[in-house]
Amino acid sequence: MNYFFKYIIVIGYIFPILSFGQAEYLEGNFLNYQSTHGLEPEGAYVIEQDSIGKIWIGTADGLYSFDGEKFNREDQGNILTQNKFLIIEDLIADGQHRLWVGSNHGLWMRDSSLNYSELLEGTPVAGKKISTLFISPDKEYLYVGVSIAKKTDVLVKVNLENLQFEILNQPGFPKTISTIWQSKSDGNLWLGGEQLFQFDFQKKQIQKILSPFPEANLKIEDIDLFNNHYLISSWGKGIFLFDPISKKWEKQFIAIDGGNSIRNLVPKNDTTFYVACADKGFGEFYPKIGKYSFYKHNTIDPTSIPVRSGRKIFIDRDQNIWIAMDRALSFFNQRMRSVKFHSIPEEIDMSKTKVADMASSLDGEINVLGFTNHDFLFFDKNFNWLKNIKLKKDNTLSQKGAINLIAGNNNTVSYTHL
Repeated sequence: MNYFFKYIIVIGYIFPILSFGQAEYLEGNFLNYQSTHGLEPEGAYVIEQDSIGKIWIGTADGLYSFDGEKFNREDQGNILTQNKFLIIEDLIADGQHRLWVGSNHGLWMRDSSLNYSELLEGTPVAGKKISTLFISPDKEYLYVGVSIAKKTDVLVKVNLENLQFEILNQPGFPKTISTIWQSKSDGNLWLGGEQLFQFDFQKKQIQKILSPFPEANLKIEDIDLFNNHYLISSWGKGIFLFDPISKKWEKQFIAIDGGNSIRNLVPKNDTTFYVACADKGFGEFYPKIGKYSFYKHNTIDPTSIPVRSGRKIFIDRDQNIWIAMDRALSFFNQRMRSVKFHSIPEEIDMSKTKVADMASSLDGEINVLGFTNHDFLFFDKNFNWLKNIKLKKDNTLSQKGAINLIAGNNNTVSYTHL
């Protein structure tokens, strides 16, 4: 990996730009959903999970839910479906069993009774495009970026308890609000748009933060926390490291071979972030060393990342990763990264049965596959097939033939038919 350093001087301090050469590529096994699964052909824009665990997908053709196998367009009873070209721009679930839907035709709330209502109806921002949604760390407020053609965007604060709202705009507000972040320490808001802005709640003042590119449109896409600093992603200029206390831009991380239009940052752990990239798809970013790695796209491999344009990343309660892509939606799990396939021995006729369950012994030395025709296959941790394994079983039968396996020590496995 070749690294290159450049420096630019911004009003009294030296600003380093960390560049690197050819990006590394990761292998990954993805489950890819497209229009054949019922998803809107343009793919997914945004993903969210509600309080009961249902996955919701915002698309260019309205709101979809996922039942585990296919996607279903939400029937909003002539409320959201009045407009044929409804685009879902953002989704967010609050702590009161509600789903907030930001669209190109207003802000909608889906309550616990599954009813939809437009919150800002009758206001100057009713029916306008919602650019972004953000819920405060204390779960008490919803912040809404509202885009108004040829005018400065509007920032709306919604009280999630009584649903009262307040328009926060002050002179000097950004023309566009593409992302919102709130500091836990002082409660101030950080707004990303053509530049970075800080909104001070106590003073009711907005401040534009001078960037290393003061005359350029940074097109800030996302903001997230890293080691008491902010990582700020932009369109075309990579990722910045920013100190919110001193309000200094400390580093810029760019790749010389592309991958610099980062739409979304999501923490993976203390040292790594997942990134959705407009020209590289889905990857990982390591802030401490300034390195990007992207998952490999292969047109002939159906388990690779399907297209190279990522939009949003969502991690569900089971730590599965959903990536909203142009023309697709991808599902990924870290445990799937190094999957290897092993052929079932010929003694099992797979045309007449299928795998029903799998279990491992407590010491991890013995594994067993159970099949719907009640056959078993045993293998060790190196996937060598084993014979002469003793079985202990009960007499419970099942019409479906599904098998629940409980593996134990001493090469014995007990099983029951569900």
